[in-house]
Amino acid sequence: MPRFSRSQVVHAALGVFAALLVVRAAQVQLWEGREWAARAHKQHYGAKEIPAPRGNLLDTRGAPLAQSRELIKLAIAPREVRERRALGKSLLRLGVPAAWVARATDARRKWVALPGRYLPADASAVTAMRGVYSEAAIDRVYAHGEAMRRVVGRVGTDGSPIDGLELALDSLLRGTHGTMLVARDARGRAVAPRESGRAPERGHEVVLTLSRELQDIAERALEDAVARMGAAGGDVVILDPHTGEIRALASHRTDGSFAGVPAL
Repeated sequence: MPRFSRSQVVHAALGVFAALLVVRAAQVQLWEGREWAARAHKQHYGAKEIPAPRGNLLDTRGAPLAQSRELIKLAIAPREVRERRALGKSLLRLGVPAAWVARATDARRKWVALPGRYLPADASAVTAMRGVYSEAAIDRVYAHGEAMRRVVGRVGTDGSPIDGLELALDSLLRGTHGTMLVARDARGRAVAPRESGRAPERGHEVVLTLSRELQDIAERALEDAVARMGAAGGDVVILDPHTGEIRALASHRTDGSFAGVPAL
């Protein structure tokens, strides 16, 4: 029976181990390559939602009552910035606090998400620079006072409706969100956009039968009447006598409560 030395046994074991490594490498590259590539892509990239603008709310004459304004949020990759001094000056002109400007131009940092939201036109000089990344954000603007607010309603900071017509007509006003592929860091956090997957679609525009001018008149007249007569409150509904369309709705209570208005 042949006898093998210790070195021969070690060399044989190493040879078998090397052969197994080659077989496994071939298996990973040839048969499992697509699967592992897909896993790596999923780990390093993920889909991020792009908010869709809500549709406009207009009064009977086409005057805007609620509009969605497109803003942007800014993030900086300091290590990619080439002109740090120019970037710092542009950020200061944009109104970014000095402490955040210092962080955004610090090459020791990988990623800095700036606070606040900015108009695309105002931030155009910043977004044109290398190392600056922008993300779409939506701001809801109401072109009326308290007289119409209780009827039109409002949306929260996340864009979801809270009350009024914003809530009642949400299925029409709400748009379809888009998606964007973003790169992730080692902790799984989104750090930089890579490409757009699907563009967002704006919600439908809705024209109401309400008149902003008549609404203001009705609110002021109702408040004056309640104060003059010492009443606990009152309600006013103004209709078009020819069509029956509602032109104004007003409700006032001296205790500050709101009784609500008839559904449109």
